Amino acid sequence: MIIGIVGEAGVGKTTATTFFQKNNAYVIFADLIVKYIYTLDQTKAALIKEFGNCFISSNKTIDKRKLRQEAFHNPHILRKLETIIWPPMKKIIAAEVENHKLEPLIVLSYLTQN
Repeated sequence: MIIGIVGEAGVGKTTATTFFQKNNAYVIFADLIVKYIYTLDQTKAALIKEFGNCFISSNKTIDKRKLRQEAFHNPHILRKLETIIWPPMKKIIAAEVENHKLEPLIVLSYLTQN
């Protein structure tokens, strides 16, 4: 069985995820997968191709704070960002599910952190 835990801040996502983890559920943390995707060279290259260098910091890394601010104030940027991030995220999550398909319970958790 696979269940997902998502929701607004303060609704108990962390509490629920911790409960399932303590009861031997295999937990996939989508937020950690997204953080990993932002470290990939192909993600940086895709962002530069789509937006230029405006989201690249002086130390040549992705300025996630600036990107997040722009994406959530501009639906056009958010949609483009989703086309960059979602495909590898879905691929990684699908692989995790496949690798743990014999687990009695898999929990897909998205715990946002600012």
